[in-house]
Amino acid sequence: MISETLKSFIKQEQLPKSYEKTILTWFFPLAETLKKICLIHEKPLVVGIQGAQGSGKSTLAALLVYILKEQHEIKSVNISLDDFYLTQKERLHLSRVVHPLLKTRGVPGTHDLNLASQILDVLSVRDSCDSLTLPHFDKALDDRLPLRQWPRVNPPFDIIFLEAWCLAAPPEKGETLMQPINALEEKEDPVGIWRRYVNGLLKTDYADFFRRLDLLIVLQVPSFEQVYEWRFLQERKLAEKLSLKTHELMQEAELKRFIQHFERVTRNCLSLMPQKADILFKLNLNHEIVERFDSGAFLCL
Repeated sequence: MISETLKSFIKQEQLPKSYEKTILTWFFPLAETLKKICLIHEKPLVVGIQGAQGSGKSTLAALLVYILKEQHEIKSVNISLDDFYLTQKERLHLSRVVHPLLKTRGVPGTHDLNLASQILDVLSVRDSCDSLTLPHFDKALDDRLPLRQWPRVNPPFDIIFLEAWCLAAPPEKGETLMQPINALEEKEDPVGIWRRYVNGLLKTDYADFFRRLDLLIVLQVPSFEQVYEWRFLQERKLAEKLSLKTHELMQEAELKRFIQHFERVTRNCLSLMPQKADILFKLNLNHEIVERFDSGAFLCL
């Protein structure tokens, strides 16, 4: 049965009534799985949730915190890598010294991985401090909020959920970087400086950071074509939640250009992440889960 708490969550997240069935069919069993692993894991379990923009990873991470507390008395926290974006000032500096496209948040190279690692270090200790502030990035302002406005949480936690569209993203092979894949790359990165910089970090700093994950859950969208449609819907929901006016939203052309920043890494993830996932949920064109696959390595846990 769906509790009143979860019904309120569905309403708050502007999800359809049918999402109750999704919770019962797919996410209650997922919570059971996580509970079993958590009970045999010595340290707090770091669970990554990856999916293309608009796939539902943020919703899933937040939902699992509710379910685990309500049904299993497991204390968990949800962290988004989006909250670790570099500040506007830091990205502006990168845009001047490396490439202008790094002014736009999103791709590897625009996150503060040192700060993210520091937070995970504290959360990954069972007898950690009584309280901790977590950074918060305001997408409407396109900047990180000042420290005094960061939300406070109370460790220790049994499970740490870390969600991001580029989580565990593999680097591309060098030769595939040479050919632009969209208008943004062709016009604004013709010789590939920006995309080589992003790819280089996926091989090094980001690869090291991703090794902190104990388990990887992937929400697999049917194709890149759905990313734009679902991201556009996500923009509208965000606006309604924050009571933004229409002129404060990304307009269609602006959103299309924005998504082109993510296209290369996203397409590579769609191709390779199914092989990297410990638990894979396949989505159909209607944004519904149709299958779950567990990896061989995961089944041995």
